[in-house]
Amino acid sequence: SQFQDAYIVCVRLTDHTLLWRRYLSSSLADRNGGQFTEIVFDKGRLYVADNLGAVACLAGQDGRLYWLRVLQDASRKIDAIGVGAFRVQSSWQAGAPARIDAGVLLPPQEPNASALLLDADTGQIKETLKDALWQQAEYLVPVAGDLFGVGQTVARVDGAQREPIWQRHMTREEGIRPDGRACVTPARIVLPTSNRLLVLDTQTGKTLTEASVSRPGNAVLVDGQIILTSGSTVRSFMDWAQVRRN
Repeated sequence: SQFQDAYIVCVRLTDHTLLWRRYLSSSLADRNGGQFTEIVFDKGRLYVADNLGAVACLAGQDGRLYWLRVLQDASRKIDAIGVGAFRVQSSWQAGAPARIDAGVLLPPQEPNASALLLDADTGQIKETLKDALWQQAEYLVPVAGDLFGVGQTVARVDGAQREPIWQRHMTREEGIRPDGRACVTPARIVLPTSNRLLVLDTQTGKTLTEASVSRPGNAVLVDGQIILTSGSTVRSFMDWAQVRRN
């Protein structure tokens, strides 16, 4: 076939049994199709988007499809059969839908495109967000009712009003832009860039600490350690007080 088909599958971890499989979209084989964002799980539902402009909500238990929308607009360059010519990007850059009280917020899937607020029950577009704050976000992370936009500008956005609480622009010394998936907790943002590992305060956006890195990666917090993973390495960072305790 000249088409690539995109599915979401659910597999039982203990014995690798396929529990369910759900078809979502197709693309021509020579296009950049089949690339998904991370899957977001919220209150029994799965939210996912792909780079064809398809956004879907499914039941986590059995894969039942609540809704699927192909958002056909000029900025996404989608033709009549839903095939899009999209940029090649790393998987961590693909903006996953963010579930907030107002609905499902989909960050821009193309440079300088708009973010979209969708109805959580139907997938219909409720609002188009065209501000530069949304256009610059590589991805969004919901925490404690608010949203963190991560890109050349890092910002905390009020989840109800969708207005910035604080925002800061990445400097040249900080690596200009994120280069890996950030880890966000209620108190801290661990943000990898091309040459730094920054730890920011979620309340103010100020830098609490930083470390130079020779290779970027995706960050995760585990038992007081910052684990930074890339395609070839796994590194651990820990403060000296904790090193002495351990």
